[in-house]
Amino acid sequence: MRAAISAALAVGLALFGVVAGTGTGPDRAAALGTTAPAPAWNAPHHGTVKGLITGRAARTGMAKAEQAFTTAHEKTAAAENAGDENVPAPASEAATASTYVHKWWGVKLTTGSATVSGVQATHSVDSALRMTDASDYLYSPTTKPRQGACIESTTAYSKTYAQLWAYDWCASDPGIGVRLTIDSSFLSTYTTTVNGVASYNLQILQTDSATNTWTAYLYDYKTGAWETYYTSSGTDGGTATFGWDEFEFYSYLDTDGETYLCDGYAGHSSESSNLKIRTGTGTWADATTSNTTVYPSTTPSPSDYYCAGLNFTTVTANTHWKVSE
Repeated sequence: MRAAISAALAVGLALFGVVAGTGTGPDRAAALGTTAPAPAWNAPHHGTVKGLITGRAARTGMAKAEQAFTTAHEKTAAAENAGDENVPAPASEAATASTYVHKWWGVKLTTGSATVSGVQATHSVDSALRMTDASDYLYSPTTKPRQGACIESTTAYSKTYAQLWAYDWCASDPGIGVRLTIDSSFLSTYTTTVNGVASYNLQILQTDSATNTWTAYLYDYKTGAWETYYTSSGTDGGTATFGWDEFEFYSYLDTDGETYLCDGYAGHSSESSNLKIRTGTGTWADATTSNTTVYPSTTPSPSDYYCAGLNFTTVTANTHWKVSE
């Protein structure tokens, strides 16, 4: 029902020349459906991402979001490390209106491989997307190269913001290292249109193996260079024995048995494409069925995610996935 209402609204807006969730710049271009190739992995690397919220300010007021993020990933890690890839909630999480649901779907990177030294991907971004409940969070796409990597980069959506985070797993107290508001400045600098939607390009590379230093970069379309987004070194505080590039959320169930995510996500989508993995000191390869898997299931049931309108698509195995409603 929610998806139908959203679709009808979108048609109605289109009849009056309005495109929902778009405006000028890359968002508008996304609506027109133009495309652009991914930047070269070896394009120049210089400069620093503009508009970053850093230091203490990056974590101020974010405790609840950080707790949900950390808890979510540790629960995922525990299930996956135990070989339990069943998505439906266990009996201890009975489907009632008070249930806080954590679900994920996407690409699992090479399990436990210390040879993975980087990832690159094109991630969609939606400046208009918001959750409808203050306790709900959508992390999509969210990417961490492997066990031992210090940085996870995630596009984070809540009831009040759309942001990009570099999450520092090697900090003494793991949490948000820097964050960046997805606004008109971000869109005009770091996004172009890919697969018909506004998208940015991300790299996370191990830049010093001796100190386990990792650096995340965003591609600046104005300068034609990869700019430093965040750097961290040390010991990974997470427990996952693998890396990922996925759709993930935390959401309460509504009284109708579906998550509040369904309300906020209706009419929206999230996707990752051009997923590449670097091994050793510089050998890049596309994500394929030989070096990655789609998990927890290649053909998930929307009912397992308490959102009947969700559609999960592996567009190209395994470089391109999409989740829409």
